[in-house]
Amino acid sequence: MGKIPIIFWLLVGHVAIWVTLYNRLHSMGIPRRLVVIGSGIAVAFLLGMPLMGGWLLVQGGLRERLLDLPFPSLLAGSGNRWGLFPLEGKALSWGHWAAVAYLGLCGVQALWVLVRWIWLRIPRSVPGVRRVVRQSCDPPRAAIIDGDSTPLNRWLLRLAGNESLHLELTLVELEIPRLPRALDGVRVVHLSDLHLSGRVPRRYFEYVVSVVNGQEPDFVFLTGDIVEKERCLPWAKEVFSEFRARYGCYFVFGNHELRLDVGKSRKVLEQAGLVDLGGRIVEVPMLGPPQAEFPPKEASSVFRDQLFLAGVTAPGGFGRGLGGSEKQTREGKEKTSRSGESGEAGRNSGWCSEPISRESPLVGFGHRHGGWQHATIWTDNQNANIPPASKNNVPRVILVGNERPWFPELPRVEEVNGWDSPGSFRIALSHTPDQIVWARAVGIDLLLAGHLHGGQIRLPGIGPIVSPSKFGVRYNAGLFFLPPTLLYVNRGLSARLPLRWNSKPEVASLILRSGVGGY
Repeated sequence: MGKIPIIFWLLVGHVAIWVTLYNRLHSMGIPRRLVVIGSGIAVAFLLGMPLMGGWLLVQGGLRERLLDLPFPSLLAGSGNRWGLFPLEGKALSWGHWAAVAYLGLCGVQALWVLVRWIWLRIPRSVPGVRRVVRQSCDPPRAAIIDGDSTPLNRWLLRLAGNESLHLELTLVELEIPRLPRALDGVRVVHLSDLHLSGRVPRRYFEYVVSVVNGQEPDFVFLTGDIVEKERCLPWAKEVFSEFRARYGCYFVFGNHELRLDVGKSRKVLEQAGLVDLGGRIVEVPMLGPPQAEFPPKEASSVFRDQLFLAGVTAPGGFGRGLGGSEKQTREGKEKTSRSGESGEAGRNSGWCSEPISRESPLVGFGHRHGGWQHATIWTDNQNANIPPASKNNVPRVILVGNERPWFPELPRVEEVNGWDSPGSFRIALSHTPDQIVWARAVGIDLLLAGHLHGGQIRLPGIGPIVSPSKFGVRYNAGLFFLPPTLLYVNRGLSARLPLRWNSKPEVASLILRSGVGGY
């Protein structure tokens, strides 16, 4: 074998080692400062080691000899032919052995990369996929780019080949055996990684909302990295308040939300009418067929701006009647007083009469969201019970928010009575697809995630390289089935750096169909 292919092979292994370390660091819930330091070290070794090795070869006078030496002498040498280690008559030092060990590790890592590359390209069908349609929904680029972004970002958005504004609508029709027949046709729109920072103009996100509303969804889900800069929080409130969904719009946070005041960010999104699902469980009894008129002509004024809290109570919980209640928030307990008829909401009292306004830190629907539908909220320290509506065989969707590893709260699904009942369909939101391990363990039917941007830059014949997941590029984008869980990973809508290649931003619209085993 020639020297150049072998050197290239070792270089591939070297790159794989440090890119893998970089990806793993960004998949962990460690402090951001440590992630930045670790990433800097990884990049320094990734670029610095080949440069230093080349410089040492030149300084050692081996530039002309390198390609003339037998390859074994490049590693250890013998006699008068030490190659890279010209230590005639001397034993190898620990530094030389370390270099030999590292080059051996590079060779093994390159072999692993090749095996994995082949393995990931073996065609695999996902059971139940009826159809997948991808539609180009590019916004008017000139109007979008000439918005409120900086000159540098406008230049990046105009850069030839940059697909940051080449929006793609992915329509997926899925047959899911556990989906109750009464829920056949439920439409879920999934968004992720909006990264509101000002680098991509506001008009782009207004356009995305119009595309989402055009799908007439039953649910809208946002899976993290929503707002990145505090100056864009007013954008979020104004833009996201225009979402329309029969059963509401729900969100979880990701790693980039840690750059802001988390409590303030949650409050702003809730004021826009979105439901905070982070570390929580929400039950939505589906009291009408998914094909019902959208939106309804006659929506009760009681439900138009309010959502009713289910009658569940526990130490430190919420829902203790109208006279005075303790609301459990992320900042702690706060005392509230309300006028009106008092009552006690016990564990078995069914729907309580306490309205939760859409400005509440617990939950909220705006009038544009079709907020006439009941839902049940449980925090992670509450005992859950099933409302009478669900006990009477009314199908329900159970929504679970998992924000790990960046936020510690983990929903206690084992406390939900009827979690495994045939009339319950379980959907989980997570920023990272790494939570597929948890989802499978607890029996989630559908897990929605993002975080990886589809690699953001996908090289021809190679695919994505940067993929901040402990699984590497395995779940970088698309649909996967790991029994009993279907996983959909969205490519996201934006990024910290508005630069994409072969990985278009995505709005995913999933139509769920009941299979033969439907309840």
